[in-house]
Amino acid sequence: FRQTHFQHVKLPASLEALGECAFMNASQLEGIEFGGCEKSIGNNAFAYCHSLKHLNLPSTTDSIAHEAFKEVPLEEIDLSCVSRLGERLFLQNKVLRRVVLHPDLEKIQEKMFSECTALETIVLPASLRQIGISAFSYCSSLAAIELPASLRTLSARAFANCSALK
Repeated sequence: FRQTHFQHVKLPASLEALGECAFMNASQLEGIEFGGCEKSIGNNAFAYCHSLKHLNLPSTTDSIAHEAFKEVPLEEIDLSCVSRLGERLFLQNKVLRRVVLHPDLEKIQEKMFSECTALETIVLPASLRQIGISAFSYCSSLAAIELPASLRTLSARAFANCSALK
């Protein structure tokens, strides 16, 4: 489906995984209806889908790979079922305001929210142990964040250039 002109796609119930670059550069894709059994989403699966503004992941999804939503204009996303998240997942998303994370998530990956300039607040799970390099860098609207007591590693530039952070 890479670089196709579909606006809406309905995935079959038998589908368990979306592969690498599955919908990458599908610039007109506005909506996707998951079959309900998808367990994983591959690298760059939806990268550069500039018309995809809303996405409801099935509760079966437990893994999303690197850059899956790079430059996808999602305003919010619920990742409460997803325990494994890749690096640069939302890189350069200029409209993302709200994210719900898995309650047992242990690591915010490298550049996961880098350049998410509309992200104002995020609730980090109590289980979080590590925040990766530049995880929130250039999140210029991020005004507040509470680090959990479980945090063991705060990597370099994790909050670099977060000009609104107090």
